Amino acid sequence: MADIDMNDESQIKDWLASDPTRMEALVIASEQNLPDWCIAAGFVRNLAWDNLHRLSSATSMNDVDLIYFDPHDCSESRDREIEDNLKIISGLPWSVKNQARMHERNSDSPYISTEDAMSFWVEVETAVGVRLDERGDGSVL
Repeated sequence: MADIDMNDESQIKDWLASDPTRMEALVIASEQNLPDWCIAAGFVRNLAWDNLHRLSSATSMNDVDLIYFDPHDCSESRDREIEDNLKIISGLPWSVKNQARMHERNSDSPYISTEDAMSFWVEVETAVGVRLDERGDGSVL
């Protein structure tokens, strides 16, 4: 996971709050009640990139990477089921991955949490995740 200082975290939260599409994605993701979830990768990286470079239009989202950690059901079919349901709910390009099994694909020791799994991501800029806290505000991992 990338190290985020308080100023960066505050800035990301402000950008999220100003982005209706990303806030919609976060609300929809939170309604799935997945354990230890967040939306990460390009969802956050592109948000920061677009704002830092003051781009006039947002970089399109190739996918919305919803990740979670559930060691009790590591099946890919569970991810597909969640993904299919999300695609019915919204037109966003969802990609769902349970991080409890991703160590196998990456030839790592088993991960212990979503945050632990993200700490192994090669592209540090994508190893930042966001989720809604209990108040419905963005929270940065």
